[in-house]
Amino acid sequence: MSTGSTATIEVTPEEKALYDRQIRLWGVETQKSLRNSKILVAGLGGLGGEVCKNIVLVGVKSVTILDEEREVGEVDKESQFLIDGPIGCNRAEASIKRLSVLNPNVDIRIDRGSLADKSAEYLKSFDVICVTCCSTSVLGIVSELAHRNDLKFFCGDVFGWSGYFFSDLGRHEFVEKSAVIPEVSFEAKTDGSVSRKRSCSEGGDGEPHRKRRAFGLQNGGAGTYRGSTGGAGSTGDGGSTGGAGSTGD
Repeated sequence: MSTGSTATIEVTPEEKALYDRQIRLWGVETQKSLRNSKILVAGLGGLGGEVCKNIVLVGVKSVTILDEEREVGEVDKESQFLIDGPIGCNRAEASIKRLSVLNPNVDIRIDRGSLADKSAEYLKSFDVICVTCCSTSVLGIVSELAHRNDLKFFCGDVFGWSGYFFSDLGRHEFVEKSAVIPEVSFEAKTDGSVSRKRSCSEGGDGEPHRKRRAFGLQNGGAGTYRGSTGGAGSTGDGGSTGGAGSTGD
């Protein structure tokens, strides 16, 4: 949740050393964006606990954990590794101690309220909203509000061996290296032996290309997805659309 300050946080030399491996992957500017991100995670079951752990370790600005007044049960003690409290206490309260130890640089806050009761202004104070352990009706409301206000939205849940995941990143641009797919052919020789030839004419060229993804809302909230790819500066279009949760390529 917002800390009340709009000042941009710079990545310190100490943090550059701490996050060295991931900075090598995505660069200092991306780490700076992460360092200034405010995240809401609603639902502290097994999946929510894992999401919180990964977000805190990556080094964001703040994480607010909200658990809709749910209480720790026997299942939580077995499936949610952040739980450090007795059965019956709030799951967010029981998770903050171990979560805080993972990365002292991240401001972690507890919200014991219900996601269904939160106002639009409350949700708009975050950059990213992650939701699990939630009804489909509330998911629909939060998802649409996030989309209208250009907030990144993720939701998912696990049911035994099954689960689902949905994301709405609005208009999202990124650079990705295209894969080079080797082509292998065989040629029979007159002496009965077989020679193997390999080329890289199939697939991409191995060079970075700018890609764009756009997620939309149509037909009363049904999710759609459009994508475009091409070289740097490309504005080509392509993609597919579908019902809620569809992600065509």
